Amino acid sequence: MVKKTMKILIVGNMGYIGPVVAWTLRAKYPDYIIDGFDNAYFAHSLTSRSGLPERHLDSQFFGDVRSMKPQQLEGYDAVVELAAVSNDPMGDRYAGGDRRDQSGGDHGCGRHGQPRPG
Repeated sequence: MVKKTMKILIVGNMGYIGPVVAWTLRAKYPDYIIDGFDNAYFAHSLTSRSGLPERHLDSQFFGDVRSMKPQQLEGYDAVVELAAVSNDPMGDRYAGGDRRDQSGGDHGCGRHGQPRPG
């Protein structure tokens, strides 16, 4: 039997929830390829003594999710989207915006470029 190795991208992996998701996926699926994509707004403010959260990843990419191109999602079997500006003064910048302002744009979920349901 051939063992399938999945390739997963965690968008917003350096936020509040992302490090836990990365750790959990790595612990449960050690052979999976797990990458992260984040703008690292708060990388300078990390307080963990256990090391940098991206240490559980195969690759860390940096950029603004609102500027992601569909090509950047090619090759991934799953995308976990956690990107948001929340629980801090920067969140006020997006207070009147629509969901796209906070969730990272129109790249959608499921297959690349497909609109979000609902």
